[in-house]
Amino acid sequence: MTDKLKQKMSNRSFLVTRLLIGTILLLVVIAFQYTRIPQPSIAAESIASADAAAGAELLALAGCIACHTNLDNYPYRLLAGGVAIDTPFGAFYPPNISADPDLGIGQWTLQDFDRAVRRGQNPDGMPYYPTFPYVAYSGLSDQDIVNMWAAIQIMPRYKQPAVAHDISLPFSIRPLMIGWQTLYFSPEYGPKVTPTVGDDRAAYLVNHVMHCVECHSPRSRLGVIVPDRKLSGGTLGKSQTVAADIRASALLADGWSTDDLDMLLGYGMLPNGDFVGSYMSEVTDATALHLGAQDLNAVTQYLLKP
Repeated sequence: MTDKLKQKMSNRSFLVTRLLIGTILLLVVIAFQYTRIPQPSIAAESIASADAAAGAELLALAGCIACHTNLDNYPYRLLAGGVAIDTPFGAFYPPNISADPDLGIGQWTLQDFDRAVRRGQNPDGMPYYPTFPYVAYSGLSDQDIVNMWAAIQIMPRYKQPAVAHDISLPFSIRPLMIGWQTLYFSPEYGPKVTPTVGDDRAAYLVNHVMHCVECHSPRSRLGVIVPDRKLSGGTLGKSQTVAADIRASALLADGWSTDDLDMLLGYGMLPNGDFVGSYMSEVTDATALHLGAQDLNAVTQYLLKP
């Protein structure tokens, strides 16, 4: 082996070593920053104030039942695990979140549940993928978290195993989500008490409970919502199903009125008399059954406010 070739190999080895060291240091910094992000905290004593009936309504309105239930099979096994959610990164299968102690979340504490919903971490601290809309849910109130938790405890429990996600490398390496959350997720832990009236209530429903922004916004190649284009329309999954632009400017330009939005959210009917399908039908099914008249009116006015 010539001296020139030896020198070349030595230089390459040095570069690889530097790259490896740099990568390790970067991961250490990310992991350190990750642990510094504040965790939500709800006192166990707050369970005493839980309203399980309100929590059941919220589980439906927030899409938990639709995503974590196979609605193709009747009778439904509520929260026992849902069908595949197709994304550009692969298929994600919502797991069993019934209170079964072996295959569901029956061994979780209220704090574990809160950490999952508002922080996007499992009880061991590992991050969830953002197909679970914890970015929006981080704004849920303490009281609503407690109510949802209480509802799950009294719902049927099912021994249905979770289906493994079918996603490609490198996205299947879950620890990489630590970096994603560190860079792109800033939890906005909600108030103690749920907003009940006016624009505050409507914004809470649209941005957090119903998480409209999650579907109706474009995303980057890393699955991050484009900040200045929220609600401007998005595409869902490999089918590229279109989620419409629902900013007030677009709705008003297309002639939408509060009555039109009332019919859409209350009955799933479009202004032309047709009915919505695909993912939106699950949304309107939930809003029709679980969004009261006062909330429906608040939401429609909020969406159409310039």
